[in-house]
Amino acid sequence: MSDLIETMIEILMVTPTADGWGAPAMFWGPPGVGKTKRLRRIAQKYNIPLFVLPVGAMGEGAFGVTPAVDGVGKKARLRYPAPAWADLFEDEDGLPRNGMLFVDEFTTAAPALQPPLLGLVQERTLGDHYLGDRVRVFGAGNPPDQAAAGYDISLPQANRMGHYNWDAPSQSQWSDHMLNRGMPLVLSKALGKAPMLEQATDLVAIEKLVAQNWQTSYAKSIGLVTAFTARRPELLHKMPPKESNEASRGWCSPRSWDLATAVDATATILGADDMVKDTLMAGFIGNAATTEFIAFRASADLPDPERVLDGSEKWAHNPDRPDRTMAVLSACASLVVGTTDKAKQDARGGKLWSLIGTVLNDAVDCGVPAARVLANAKLGRLQAATPVLVKLRPVMEAAGIKA
Repeated sequence: MSDLIETMIEILMVTPTADGWGAPAMFWGPPGVGKTKRLRRIAQKYNIPLFVLPVGAMGEGAFGVTPAVDGVGKKARLRYPAPAWADLFEDEDGLPRNGMLFVDEFTTAAPALQPPLLGLVQERTLGDHYLGDRVRVFGAGNPPDQAAAGYDISLPQANRMGHYNWDAPSQSQWSDHMLNRGMPLVLSKALGKAPMLEQATDLVAIEKLVAQNWQTSYAKSIGLVTAFTARRPELLHKMPPKESNEASRGWCSPRSWDLATAVDATATILGADDMVKDTLMAGFIGNAATTEFIAFRASADLPDPERVLDGSEKWAHNPDRPDRTMAVLSACASLVVGTTDKAKQDARGGKLWSLIGTVLNDAVDCGVPAARVLANAKLGRLQAATPVLVKLRPVMEAAGIKA
């Protein structure tokens, strides 16, 4: 596995989503290229438990879909108990803990197992059991033509995760790996020596770093994405044909854009370069949409929304670039809404209303999305909002928005 894939896995692990920590992803590649082994090393690096769930080797009970009778008489109920391996992701008090679930041989799952797998990937649920919001769920699959009894992943299921190729190593990469291998663990134990392990990394500290920088980074990412999809609305939801090679991979939908935006914000916080960020995004929305988004991002060259709102960076509307204006105002609006300190939120909201006012004479449409966000957040009563709302009121009332 390349350093690029390893870097992407670590970014995916600490991406916050609506369902908890970790953006779900599927890694595609031929058998025998070391996917499981390398994921074990990453889990060891972060000192978290990993469970490998080989779909093709386990029965339905491993997926929480085998019913069992609970209670007697009129109180008897059918339940779907959790499999024993789910205990790995709980501490001694039964509370959720950080961990990684690796669903291997994903494409060997029969159609009947795809619904429970869908719940496992998207909502971290197995039957009646919830794994918790700290379990990262990844999958691996061989293309159906390379897997025994392989099945294609359905379009809805494919849209719930990122998709990345895990190519076989080149001969030189494999040679480097073999030449640098250490002594196998069983031999180290036989000789009475402790195995050399990598120093564990504090995953909670990385999560804290992401949380501390989330507001600004996410605001900038969502500003770009919303401005881009306003410019190319047909890419907000573009389902590939079922016969297409892309049908079981990433494609554009509001859900996949949401995940792509969160991963992009996390990658920015962790200092990933554009190649890593672009590859991550393509895994969720596909290569074609990502290529267009990259060009848009490069031309937008957004300022830092926090610095703009706090007055340390100047920004002015360019009549020739309304798309850039919409991206800047949208990013600022997202940051204002995410500001938890009320006094700071009011100050930033007032600044943003003033910025919106500077674009109304030339481009009313550019100011509407940000104004709508502020109005919905009940920030329309700020003093700076009044002159702006006077001009925008007909447009906003037509859209059913009351400030």
